Amino acid sequence: MRRVDSRSASRALCWCGGQACAPRRTVYLDNLVDALRFVCRAPGAAGRTLSVRDDEDRSVAQWIAAIRAARGRPTGLWLIPPSVMRAALTVAGRASARARLCRPAQLDDRALRALGWRPPVGFAEALAATLRWHDERDA
Repeated sequence: MRRVDSRSASRALCWCGGQACAPRRTVYLDNLVDALRFVCRAPGAAGRTLSVRDDEDRSVAQWIAAIRAARGRPTGLWLIPPSVMRAALTVAGRASARARLCRPAQLDDRALRALGWRPPVGFAEALAATLRWHDERDA
């Protein structure tokens, strides 16, 4: 996810505006590489457009909560009514951010799953590895 990292999730309090908790489908790099390897060998995959994703959909709020929990911090999320969030983002000149946060970002990966691929790395393991990478990079 773009910049939902340890810095943005380590603030004292984070916000989540009502429907800004729309689900997102993401893919961990190791799962993407595994899917690409799988597709190269899978009969029936040639010439098809396939989408790849991790097992679970998570909202931005769930990502932030998971990062904060992994860092040993309380969730710290405040639910802000959509009308208040819309007004605040508009005043801040960030009205376009609301559309990105509120609209679900999901892919249909049924075709890849029908070929038999499943992501080998789960969310908790992927998050831990990603946070370690950020820590090493930012050190």
